[in-house]
Amino acid sequence: MIVQRRKARSSGTVVEVIDNRDRHFMDDNQRWYTLCDDHSGLCSHQTRALAVSWSAEPESWCPGCQESRDGDTP
Repeated sequence: MIVQRRKARSSGTVVEVIDNRDRHFMDDNQRWYTLCDDHSGLCSHQTRALAVSWSAEPESWCPGCQESRDGDTP
């Protein structure tokens, strides 16, 4: 279930915070995810607070945002 959807100021991309405690998003033991909608970058977290904080800077975990930041993609 998506609990937050926001546009990251640092990259301009849309990032979602996903609650995976019921394992409907991914069938694993990770409780929370951040997902970059624009590039499909994904990062797992043990707490909602971590997922929310990481959603503000997708360049630190999304390969597509990192490439865009570095000028490798338009």
